[in-house]
Amino acid sequence: GDFVDSKLKVTVFDVAYERNLYSWDEGYLNFLAGAGIHTKEGCPDCWARYYCSGGCHANAHLFNGSIFRPYDIECRLMKKRLECSLMIRAVDGLK
Repeated sequence: GDFVDSKLKVTVFDVAYERNLYSWDEGYLNFLAGAGIHTKEGCPDCWARYYCSGGCHANAHLFNGSIFRPYDIECRLMKKRLECSLMIRAVDGLK
């Protein structure tokens, strides 16, 4: 693609910036800073919020059109990973 360099990993936000879809002024940086676990849809009540920090902004934007709505599949995968790792640690602690 236009913005792909074989040595670099390019994110959705990198492409958006190159195409001037977003302005990286102070207002936009404050907008990004406001997208955390206390403001994202579903995160304030989620038991895993402090482990995932609300997920990937780029995935949320790509799949939902908003960084304030986490990508559902990513959330479910993260919760399952955490459940498995917590169970492994609990079993290890019983030995």
